[in-house]
Amino acid sequence: MKTFKHYANMALFSSLFMMTFFMGGCGSSSCEDTTRPAVVLGAPSITSTIPTNGAINVPLATLISATFSEEINPDSVNAGTFTVTDANGEPVPGMVSYGNNNTVMIFTPEITLGYNTTYTATITPDVTDMDGNALDISNGLNVWSFTTINEADVVPPTVNTPPIVISTIPADGATNVPLNRTVSALLSKTVDGTTVDNTTFTLHNDTLNSNVSGVVSYLDRTVYFNPNGDLNASTTYTATITTGVKDTDGLYLNDSNGLNVWSFTTGTDTAVGPDPVNLGKAGDFVILSESGITNVPTSAITGNIGSSPITAAAMIDVTCSEMAVGSFIHGVDAAYTGSPSCFVAYSTLVSPAVFDMEAAYVDAAGRTTPAPTTELGAGDISGLNIAPGLYKWSSGVLITGAGVTLTGGANDVWIFQISGNLTVMSNAIITLAGTAQAKNVFWQVAGANTTIGTGAQFKGIVLGANLIAVQTGASVDGRLLSKKEVTLQKNRITQPAL
Repeated sequence: MKTFKHYANMALFSSLFMMTFFMGGCGSSSCEDTTRPAVVLGAPSITSTIPTNGAINVPLATLISATFSEEINPDSVNAGTFTVTDANGEPVPGMVSYGNNNTVMIFTPEITLGYNTTYTATITPDVTDMDGNALDISNGLNVWSFTTINEADVVPPTVNTPPIVISTIPADGATNVPLNRTVSALLSKTVDGTTVDNTTFTLHNDTLNSNVSGVVSYLDRTVYFNPNGDLNASTTYTATITTGVKDTDGLYLNDSNGLNVWSFTTGTDTAVGPDPVNLGKAGDFVILSESGITNVPTSAITGNIGSSPITAAAMIDVTCSEMAVGSFIHGVDAAYTGSPSCFVAYSTLVSPAVFDMEAAYVDAAGRTTPAPTTELGAGDISGLNIAPGLYKWSSGVLITGAGVTLTGGANDVWIFQISGNLTVMSNAIITLAGTAQAKNVFWQVAGANTTIGTGAQFKGIVLGANLIAVQTGASVDGRLLSKKEVTLQKNRITQPAL
């Protein structure tokens, strides 16, 4: 950056000198204006893109991304500042994110790109750096085109795909992070635990310029860094997972998406309860199932819904008129028979989301710290006021019309490990008291069904091994994530605030 600014100043001085020279020699109003646009010192620019401009034979699943010369403001990263269009100028639906310490902008298509099709990616000057400087587009790298592979050229892969980082806790750029939380990352494949240690997963105190001591561990697809003590208050930390981490196929981590390096800033408080469960791509959905979604109209749904691997025809009687603006119905094929305006056929998001849902279920079911409270209320928690923590039952859990209250802070977490069914009776209300948030309440249900009764008001994220049935008029502030089926009957389902 110092070299760039030095030459930028020289360029500006030369430009001003030449302007003065030509203006001084022009005595007529007919002189042509040869003034160049002003140079903004310190403005961010794009240094490279994936795919590169003019690339051909691009795989359909390629991430579309741009790398910047400096950190960009996450608030300027959205679907309006990063777009992708096809050869007809039609926009490609997708999700925009950022990574690698806010220096990489990523567009993930929500559909499978077409074979032998040219696409154009555009990043607008509305993207800014942390000082508010608009993107400098003078090098032209903010617009690039590429052409996908021909269908005839597609051959089955001869090797497995290397693992990548899917999501992290805390998220990149997170602020006010509790001082006593474990840092973790969800990978796309099962981890070879022999490659996960303090050399391949580090946490760096950026203020003190030193690494944090801690214990590194793993479970299935998730790796954890648990600091030996509380982190420092109001301090920025950077976590790094190196390419030394391997999956169980012996393939090393692919760091090309930049998500293996992320930074966050602590607050001043500690949190109570276990660490939150990393939902990965499942967190992009309010309802997710493997065996279908059925609905008795009319429901009101805020957030994406989807089902995989079952055909999209198994999403029955849920229509786009019931979906909030910006919410979509995702299917693995084009067999959905409802209204098409919000349906995403051949979605590239839903199958990875289901895969991550399964990992989240394993994570929640496997938690052992803090030490769990077992058999609370002998399974009947009606009328109780429950503090943040880890709770475990060897049978089912019942909530009657007396409801239940969860009292805690904004960063506190509840995980309920239920070996049997979860039954929420009619008109029962789960009340969140204090500043408790639905996104931090996890109901892991191993039994045959989760039933949310007529008129009940449910809060939290259900990770269900089997059927989740929401009965007439019940509302859910949370997520319904089932390894089997989800059924609705005139419900309001709203994804929690992030």
